[in-house]
Amino acid sequence: MNALLLRPLVTSTSCTLTFLIFAIAGLAFRPQAQAQMPAPPRVLTAIPRGTEPSPIMTIRTSVDEVDLLFTARDRGKHWVKDLSETDIRVLDAGHPPERIIKFQKETDLPLRIGLLIDTSDSVSPRFNLEQQAATLFIQRILNPQRDLAFVMRFTESASVIQDFSADTTALSDAIQQLELGGSTALYDAVVQACEKLAQHADAQLFRRVLIVLTDGQDNKSHFRVDDAINVALRTNVIIIALNTKGYRLFSERSDGFLKKLAEVSGGHMLAADREKQIFRAFNEVDEELRSHYLLAYKPANLLQDGTYRKIELKATKRGLRMQYRRGYFAPGTQ
Repeated sequence: MNALLLRPLVTSTSCTLTFLIFAIAGLAFRPQAQAQMPAPPRVLTAIPRGTEPSPIMTIRTSVDEVDLLFTARDRGKHWVKDLSETDIRVLDAGHPPERIIKFQKETDLPLRIGLLIDTSDSVSPRFNLEQQAATLFIQRILNPQRDLAFVMRFTESASVIQDFSADTTALSDAIQQLELGGSTALYDAVVQACEKLAQHADAQLFRRVLIVLTDGQDNKSHFRVDDAINVALRTNVIIIALNTKGYRLFSERSDGFLKKLAEVSGGHMLAADREKQIFRAFNEVDEELRSHYLLAYKPANLLQDGTYRKIELKATKRGLRMQYRRGYFAPGTQ
């Protein structure tokens, strides 16, 4: 698994209606040369039954080390920024780590952002809102001095409209020039975007973020939602969904699928069906992305067998809610 925040494993193989999804990615995947998605792989390791979904975090697995990004909130839902190592306890596959290697605040890590926008016919009633939200995100959150982003559109296939850039004007122009039309292959597009993010390498410590704007419908994908979750886990992707139709309208099966995709990967959903909510949601995401802690530890019994390993992170202080990804795949798989 070559993950964001981690030393690579021997090689880089170590691993709503409208939503806005952010994904923080880490592990390396093979490049995706074409816009058209290939047939799904024959085997994708299933998420173990009973794996609990959870919000935010980033894992990096080295030969014998896991790096975990997490955030914490108090009862008032404020971000907690003064935790110490003694305030948390971690279990990996049910066992305490052999040792804690590092614990530190990571409030200003550079971002590598993918913006994945649904341009299928089904989003037409809310397409202007999608463009507004995406442009707002780029302008408010992207720091040209240290962050990079790309724009990708999708219908029944996905294609890059603007490659990685620090130019907010070029990124915003690409968003505004998008046109509607076509069916929807959401899960295929999520897989492809995760792979593109995973291709981006950098010597410095950073986080990879995927943003997906969609109505949650899917009628063309080769992949299933569980396949997309699987890839998100293998590429260490965290997904945050910003629902531009509002929580009060959650009712369709697709809503449950996207909620599952976000939560199992380590993310969560925010309501953003009105302009005020969009601003509030982006402000929260901005603060959240800059309010992480980094916990690096050596698992007590890490085997390079490619199995899924569950992580449990608990606070010793009362009233804190930890946000983190609940598992990862051990090294040894593609």
